[in-house]
Amino acid sequence: MRGSRAEALVLAGAPAWQRLPSDEVQRAAAGVKEIEWFALAGKIYRRERDYVGVQRLVQAGPEADAAPAPRAFLAQGDIDLGAKRFGDDCGHTSVVGVGDAYRTKPAMPDAPVFRITCGDVWFDIDGATGALADRLDPSRRAYRWLFGGLHTLDFPALTSAQAAAI
Repeated sequence: MRGSRAEALVLAGAPAWQRLPSDEVQRAAAGVKEIEWFALAGKIYRRERDYVGVQRLVQAGPEADAAPAPRAFLAQGDIDLGAKRFGDDCGHTSVVGVGDAYRTKPAMPDAPVFRITCGDVWFDIDGATGALADRLDPSRRAYRWLFGGLHTLDFPALTSAQAAAI
């Protein structure tokens, strides 16, 4: 993560971890291999993984009964709630396209990446984990081209020509 710990805490909010039911682990689906909990905008989510490439997100905690049905990834509305925590100069969340030159790689192959734009700073959020995946200010965006682009030759003109040749 390239965002600061303080920014990640703002995104997470202040969830009521102490209010998780004592049987929270038993609420996981049968056959789950891995369980993790994370917070986003003050809500607690349970991330269940069966095997590589398959996951299920469930809202956990005291509000779980009124929560939406389990799903694979976070939705744009979930991220919007977190965006409000960054301040008034932040716009609505947008989905980052797969071809976006600044897109952060998500934890799961098909997971969406969301972007919160606050002035000239972009925060990329992983739709699989709710994690603050990247913080891109103008200097980080320039660095992407000057260092990353030059060392990996990851320029749109080259990658599109390479894809066409395959």
